[in-house]
Order: sequence, then structure tokens, then C-alpha cells
Amino acid sequence: MTTLPIYYALWYYTFNNEKSANAISASKDDLWELHNNSILNPDCYYHKYKKSILKIEVLPIQVYIYKNNQFISSLNFKEEEEDRFAFYSSYNVYFLEANNNNNNNNNNLEEILIYMSKEDHKIWRIKYEENPNAENDENRIPISLNPVNLNEYYEEGIMNA
Repeated sequence: MTTLPIYYALWYYTFNNEKSANAISASKDDLWELHNNSILNPDCYYHKYKKSILKIEVLPIQVYIYKNNQFISSLNFKEEEEDRFAFYSSYNVYFLEANNNNNNNNNNLEEILIYMSKEDHKIWRIKYEENPNAENDENRIPISLNPVNLNEYYEEGIMNA
């Protein structure tokens, strides 16, 4: 068994205490290059919102593995078919609640990555759409509609992939 490598996110912090990831990569340098290349486009959303951005950082992003209806800490990649699994974005609400006695503070809300099969993703999306207010169920947390690709810039954040 091997654990997932460290992944980094390009984090935008706003003056409203919001934190948003706009790209992910295994390389910090690739994220800075991606940011710099993306903002060369004058139509990039960054220019529309840059006055509200307090700072930009490249820092690790939390990655969770979801397999067989549970979160696990490691995965044997040799046994997995790469085309069956992908990264999806969600929020850390479920994990904050599980670790903080249901003390959900929106200032701590941030995107996370969940590595899961495309089949599990479909099930998660269906459960969320059917009952987004379900209690004690990780599937009540929204998840990105599409996979989040490495080294791709998402103008509206990775949750909008």
C-alpha cells in the first residue's frame, strides 16, 4: 500500500475571510506558472475580483480517498485503473464536524480533494441532489460535478469544475 503524494493548491484569500482553490498540482512551481499564465488573459475572472483578493498562496490541499463507501488513508495504485478514479472537489464540512463536535465555523471552510471512482461519484451526486440536508451522511456535502484535473486553472474555483 502506498499513500497519495502531497498535492498543492493555488489558494486565493479574500478580504471577506474566504479561501478558494483555483488549481491543483503535485508541483508548487507549476501552480505559480499556471497562475501567471492565466492572468495574462485580460478576460480572466481574476482581473474582475483581484481587488477583493488579500493574498495568494500555494499550500498543500487535504486529500481523502473514498473507496467501498468509506474513507481510507492509503490505496494501492497498482490495483486501480486510472481511468476509473479521479479527483473531485468538496468542502471539509464533514471532516470539521467529525473532529470538532459539530462546531462548524465558515471561516474554516475550504475545498478538499476526494479521490474516488467515477461510479462512487455518481452515487454521491445522486444522494446529495435527493437530500442535501441529510444528517450524519458525508454524501450531504456538495461535490464537484466534474473531475478536478491537475495543472488546470479553474477561474471560478475547483468546486465549479
